Amino acid sequence: MVACPGGSEGRSVQRNKILSAAGRTYGQTCQNPLGKCGHAALGALYALSVCLAASVAVAQGIPIIRDTEIETLLKDYSRPIFREAALEQQNIRMRIVNSRVFNAFVLDGGNVFIHTGALMSAEAPNEVIGVIAHETGHIARADIASLQASIKRANQQQLLLAMLGIGLMVAGGVAGGDAVQDLGSLGSATMAGGQSIVIHDFLRVRRQQESGADRAGFSYLTKSKQSGRGMLKTFERLASGRMLPSNEQYLATHPTEAARLQQLRDLVERSPFADNLDPPELQLRHDLMRAKLYGYLAPSEVAQVYRATDNSIPARYARAIMKNCAGRCSKSMQDVDALIKDMPSNPYFWELKGHLLYHDGKRREVEAPLREALRLLKGKAPQIQTLLA
Repeated sequence: MVACPGGSEGRSVQRNKILSAAGRTYGQTCQNPLGKCGHAALGALYALSVCLAASVAVAQGIPIIRDTEIETLLKDYSRPIFREAALEQQNIRMRIVNSRVFNAFVLDGGNVFIHTGALMSAEAPNEVIGVIAHETGHIARADIASLQASIKRANQQQLLLAMLGIGLMVAGGVAGGDAVQDLGSLGSATMAGGQSIVIHDFLRVRRQQESGADRAGFSYLTKSKQSGRGMLKTFERLASGRMLPSNEQYLATHPTEAARLQQLRDLVERSPFADNLDPPELQLRHDLMRAKLYGYLAPSEVAQVYRATDNSIPARYARAIMKNCAGRCSKSMQDVDALIKDMPSNPYFWELKGHLLYHDGKRREVEAPLREALRLLKGKAPQIQTLLA
């Protein structure tokens, strides 16, 4: 796993602001809701402006993780969705953002960004596939271009550009957590200023886009004979802890949780593939991905997520990585060797062994396990090739 964190300390601070705002859009609970501040409207405008900055900051410091195992799995998740959306030839890339907030979003037609928080909390492949399907709906419908055109037509350009940040975040359509409260406050504060029509029109466009992305995403799931329960479960989980603003004018223009979830429930119940399950081998790969992320990014949580009595391969994988991160290479090596013995055809166990040997200073022994990993992956592992070079 390779982290690409970006540049200076200032960029790091800005990244944190961006990801925090993005997370609130997707339903994370804010520790200090701006809606409770004295200047609620200004606070909300600032938070939404930070979200907009993500479109610029992608190239300037959003912490992207590169990992062959996770990227390959996400490609396999997205392949049938992109095929049914007629986007196979567009070379859309799945990008992994190192942030524990649950979120995913698109900023253009060539990239889908998904947070490690979404991957770590999703219990089944179908949940992640549902998120990818929704985002693919935005790309296929050209929602970004449509939203930009709507902004361009608006007189209140600064306000609308600030709101763009919540327009295409995946859960923005399920309706936004604290960002909803902030936007509700902003809407109330601006009514007297004559901007209610602008906000009303923008939210109407956004509501149509999010509902349309749901339907499009669900159609891709159906055409590829996959269940929509994962998408529904994800949105229900995000909605469960949320409070909507009481502002009636805002609710009249915003895609409420109840309407959004009911639409998804109706689609799921009518689907002939609603009860289709993920293949066991795909579930195992998903569990191993989550184990890797916990081992590398949240080693202090491994003992809680994987109890001492859990001797499953994902649990052992997480512990081996966690011990490596804690500097216990010799013990970790024993665990990895045991994993390789149980699953010798898993290239990522061989890759982990190579990394352990490298960090343990045994440089001459690194090449053999990495070569085996590369062989098992049929040469399709740029990160491993880079390390070998």
